[in-house]
Amino acid sequence: MLNDRVRRCHAGPPVLGKIKEASGNISLETMLTEIDRLLAGRVIGLPADLFADVAPKVVAGWRARAAVESPSHLRTHPLPLRVTLLAALLHEWERESTDTLAELLISTVHRIGARAENKVTEQLVNAFEKVSGKENILFKLAEASIGEPEGTVRKVVYPAVSGRERTSVSGASTATKAARPSRSPNI
Repeated sequence: MLNDRVRRCHAGPPVLGKIKEASGNISLETMLTEIDRLLAGRVIGLPADLFADVAPKVVAGWRARAAVESPSHLRTHPLPLRVTLLAALLHEWERESTDTLAELLISTVHRIGARAENKVTEQLVNAFEKVSGKENILFKLAEASIGEPEGTVRKVVYPAVSGRERTSVSGASTATKAARPSRSPNI
């Protein structure tokens, strides 16, 4: 079982190299790369409570030391120290990588939302621009409504504009409603 884990670790780039890589820009490719890096680190199989009885500052010190040392320099340390430094590096990195992955996911969702919002705005503007003379039509409707506030739509608003104008405004309204995104609760 351990041999399988070791073989999988050596199948791609070295895990230490993956751990020391920086995350890229916000994109799906970066998110997939970050997931790959996290899975490669987890193949080692460190227990989650490995450093439960060690002060966080001490673990952070070990991690910092392992992060700046080259692999050849790490190999010169006695085995217990080398394993401790690398375990601290991996342990802290897994936590940071999980946080980075969550941030990438949130940023990607925000980016998708912004693109969708821009697309909807563009569709609304296009639908509004399609109706020629819409300002005049809207002014006629407003004047008729204000002139007879107690009247019904059929008796006041419909006679104020022609059938073709009503159809144009109605079509633009339908396109506007179709272009609006459905609201989902904030997560």
